[in-house]
Amino acid sequence: MSNITQLPAKQCPWDGSFSCLNSLSNMVKTLINSKTKALLPVNAIPEQERVIRRMALVEVAGILAIEYDILPFDNQEIHAAIKTITHAWLRGGASLPDGLKGAMAVKQFMQRFPARFYHDNSPYMPQQLSGYIHSTKGLHLFIPDGFREACNGYDEQATAKTLKQLGFLQTDAERLQTKQTVHTHGEARRIRVYAVKSDLLEDDFVEPANTEWALGQAGRGYENQ
Repeated sequence: MSNITQLPAKQCPWDGSFSCLNSLSNMVKTLINSKTKALLPVNAIPEQERVIRRMALVEVAGILAIEYDILPFDNQEIHAAIKTITHAWLRGGASLPDGLKGAMAVKQFMQRFPARFYHDNSPYMPQQLSGYIHSTKGLHLFIPDGFREACNGYDEQATAKTLKQLGFLQTDAERLQTKQTVHTHGEARRIRVYAVKSDLLEDDFVEPANTEWALGQAGRGYENQ
């Protein structure tokens, strides 16, 4: 049994004393923190961290049950079961917060409708304009109505905040929108847009990577556990 799971059962048989209760409480808190960290994917958002902490609590309960000879398993079996459940929950769309679902919708919109973005100094303006592409800065500049449509019904503020948290939204100070210069037919204009980084198109921040769940940038995910 590893050091982190050395429980005080033998050293501190339950006697109802305050010192024994305090020792057990501290040990459980340490275990929950450790198991939460082990289960947590990179760049997890607060809503997911809260749920995964509950998963860690279940794992710790299993470890305690093994230590006190209640369950006939070992710690590795408990960890493997909780890890499987956590991965399945993260893969399920219902488990994702609206902001992350909105970010996924924005990425899909960018993939499906490239013709709805005006390219630098293109002679043609899209019939349905969703925004502009700033090739030099590597940005998709969504006009507000275009961003709202791209969110596909999910809250645009929550979506923008999530994109910012994940590092895919360029902003002005406390505003989620930013003023950018766009050029159309040789004329320069300053307009307020949602400046989404074009790198979003290449990122698998919400896609399964082999059998692991990667919530973060491509190549990130669970550390070896």
